Amino acid sequence: MTTLTASRTPFTLGEPASFAGLALIPLYPVDGPRLEYIGLDEAIANGLAVTEVSNAGSVGTLFVSNRPT
Repeated sequence: MTTLTASRTPFTLGEPASFAGLALIPLYPVDGPRLEYIGLDEAIANGLAVTEVSNAGSVGTLFVSNRPT
């Protein structure tokens, strides 16, 4: 078994955000390009679409697409 030490980990942890039992922890790369997170409202305004996969409304499975820029 291999254990990574803090000096070899390729990312750092951001501040956790939680709501209604769901917690998200952003991962930031130590090296290389960095992407900025945007909110859902801004993503939708830029063409992101999130829809349910089935007519039964199973939220556990969603389809996400974004238009090419």
